[in-house]
Amino acid sequence: MEPVFENRYIRDKETAKEISAFLYLKRPSGIVVGILCALCFAVHLTFLILGYEYSVLGFILLPTYLAYKYYCYFVSKNSLIKRDAETFKGDIVITTGVYEDHITVTAPNGSVVELEYDKIKKISLTKNYILIMSKARLIYILKKDGFTKGSLSEFTAFIKSKGIKIK
Repeated sequence: MEPVFENRYIRDKETAKEISAFLYLKRPSGIVVGILCALCFAVHLTFLILGYEYSVLGFILLPTYLAYKYYCYFVSKNSLIKRDAETFKGDIVITTGVYEDHITVTAPNGSVVELEYDKIKKISLTKNYILIMSKARLIYILKKDGFTKGSLSEFTAFIKSKGIKIK
């Protein structure tokens, strides 16, 4: 069976940075929580300035939350880079085939993972990548400009026709 789309890219440090930044710093839910922490901080600062009673917790929450998010970002990024260096030698070329009923991802060591469309939870777009998130919380990555067969716009139309949302 011939794939409808093919995508090929080299996974490197820039990939790890962008994916980790999206997961830990740029997701909408994380941004909302950060805004709520900032509002809490602003309210407590206003109470302090006006002489009202305030909670020290209101001042600790925002810096602690931000420190935790950046810590998760750095750990995720560095872990991915170290895992790749330990597992693969040389360039890490990831090849993805998109078929009518499933997606296959081939790693440099020859291992192939097959993902059926009903196991996809959602698809998110970053600046340079397409993140396919499975119901098992695995992330499969395609590069936007890495299509060797088909194009990004054709791929997104195809995925939407399968009933999968792209954010």
